[in-house]
Amino acid sequence: MSAALLRALGFILLAWGAVNTGVDIQRYGLEVGHYWWFCNLALAAMGYGLVKEDRGLIIAFLAIASFTQVFWLLDNLWTLSTGNSPLGLVSYLYQPGYPLDEFLLSHYHYFTIPLGVAAVFLLPREKENAVVKAAVLNPFIFGVSYWGFSSAQNVNCIHRACFAAPENWEGPVYSLAFWGVCLVLNLVIAAGLEKVSVRPYRLGRAVLAVCLLSVLAVGLDTQYKLSLPRLRCEGALVAKDTATTGCRYISFNQGEELVVAYRTQNSTENTLLCKVGMTAGQQESILHEELLLTPHAVLDFRTTIPTPNENGQVLFQTSCRGGADLFAIGLMNQ
Repeated sequence: MSAALLRALGFILLAWGAVNTGVDIQRYGLEVGHYWWFCNLALAAMGYGLVKEDRGLIIAFLAIASFTQVFWLLDNLWTLSTGNSPLGLVSYLYQPGYPLDEFLLSHYHYFTIPLGVAAVFLLPREKENAVVKAAVLNPFIFGVSYWGFSSAQNVNCIHRACFAAPENWEGPVYSLAFWGVCLVLNLVIAAGLEKVSVRPYRLGRAVLAVCLLSVLAVGLDTQYKLSLPRLRCEGALVAKDTATTGCRYISFNQGEELVVAYRTQNSTENTLLCKVGMTAGQQESILHEELLLTPHAVLDFRTTIPTPNENGQVLFQTSCRGGADLFAIGLMNQ
């Protein structure tokens, strides 16, 4: 595997990371923080490292990907084989309502580790700085994860365990202990990888073979995803003379529930009093009996719905009155 090919693959990873981050921010906003998970950051960092031949940066992220992304991969392969996610790390991928484009983008997990390993063996050795970079980047990333996002988002599992665990595996003590373990492992593995200098025979062919198998696995994952129930819930069309309610996104919740994030927007110059209802599959509910909307107000809300066992869609209905005017708006997101 030549340096030119590694650099080309680096540009691909960089582009992949940019698209993945852009979709996350556009769809969920900056506050949710999907883009700040170590796996997504490693995607961009390894891409940059391949382009710049920065072996130390690649090692710093590969050192933590080796004990985080591996669990994601094992959980996903197990789910593909049995239909059950034992660790719960990939449950979000197969939930009804999770968009297919995000599903496909998330499969960079299959490629970053083999390309990172190839880079460790093939890129020229530099000053012993992988441990230093890991020692700086690890606390920074976990610090932003803890203080930059709400505990409900649990970015990088910093507030509580991301898999089934005892109830006391959450809170400040857990956060400090979890970060400490991750930091130590990150530094120890980085120190070991930094000393690697052997260039094994035909490594490039082996890495390309793994990537081809990964492409096959993505195809199998997609086939399985399409066989599961799907739930449609698209954004609302903007109306200039009324108030509308539309879906922002659907996300995985605990147990057998999904979270529906939705937005109500008043596009008029008047103060409106609105009633907002929702139909999810065969279930109808009133979300807001009397919702006061000032002119041009934009309000975001969340509610939960049972996970459907068949294909369906989420529909919103908004009826408002303002002054002497009374009007009803039915909005179907499909």
